[in-house]
Amino acid sequence: MATQTLPRPTFMRHVLTANVVFSVTFGVLFTFAAGMIADFAGAAWQPYYQALGIGLFAFAGFVFYTRQTLTPRFIWTVFALDVAWVVGSYVLLAFNLLPITTVYPSMSSTPPSQSR
Repeated sequence: MATQTLPRPTFMRHVLTANVVFSVTFGVLFTFAAGMIADFAGAAWQPYYQALGIGLFAFAGFVFYTRQTLTPRFIWTVFALDVAWVVGSYVLLAFNLLPITTVYPSMSSTPPSQSR
């Protein structure tokens, strides 16, 4: 029995479908459960989470459109936006540029000392 590989467009559609599912799932959570997420994270301001959720819906729509067309320019745009998401998240959290959480103020600050 010979092993058959899927053609590249099918694989790319599956990758983009996973991206849409992730974006919609977390869009729903951040939009409609922003208060619970804010409480869990020790957040200073829950509208950040709601705005994030709405932005994820918009991104999911763009990725869904890209999944339908498979235009290389759009695929690279999705890739660039995903990279920007990761890098931007790190920068915001590492340098405490937004009061997203009060649990640990900044990675650049000294952690609280442990008393013995």
